Amino acid sequence: MTRSMRWLAASILAAVALLLSLSIALAHENRDVGKYRLTVGWTGEPAYQGQRNGLSLAIVNKDTNQPVEGAEKTLKAEILFGGQKREVPLRAVFRQPGQYTSDVIPTRDGDYRFHFFGDIEGQKIDEVFDSADGKFNAVQKTDALYFPAGDTSAQLAQTVQAADQKASQSQTFGILGLVLGALGLVVGGVAFMNGQRKAGTAP
Repeated sequence: MTRSMRWLAASILAAVALLLSLSIALAHENRDVGKYRLTVGWTGEPAYQGQRNGLSLAIVNKDTNQPVEGAEKTLKAEILFGGQKREVPLRAVFRQPGQYTSDVIPTRDGDYRFHFFGDIEGQKIDEVFDSADGKFNAVQKTDALYFPAGDTSAQLAQTVQAADQKASQSQTFGILGLVLGALGLVVGGVAFMNGQRKAGTAP
């Protein structure tokens, strides 16, 4: 590969990476809190009902433009939906300084709120990020993703439940068959031993 071709390939890769980063930034909310900039959204965009996802938090020091590490030790997070809320453990993302997440499977479509409280390097934090503000995505229904048509999430759940019941019944019958087979071997072994004893004592 010539130098010009390598330069062209590197330029294309850089452009793609820039577009990806811009798309992620557009799906997240950026907010300045004191000397920090917090970027919040879902780890997977768009977020779908019943699909594994997680909250995404990035922290940058505005003065130095450097990512802030160690915030998972002093900062806490809650996920809120309607009148329900749950505190979730923040963890640092491996090999991504300043990035934090917590796993969640959103069970309902609609708007979610992420509440962060505690402190970052001694600065008090108490901020709520709401997808209803339109700065990051609400959770969407998955019905439109199923193919062929008619296999909705509810129907799929019923199918999975029925399959689990059948599997459980099959497992029960299988265990029963193994037990009966083992008993048969024991009975057969006892009968064989009795026959050997009788044969040995016969004149």
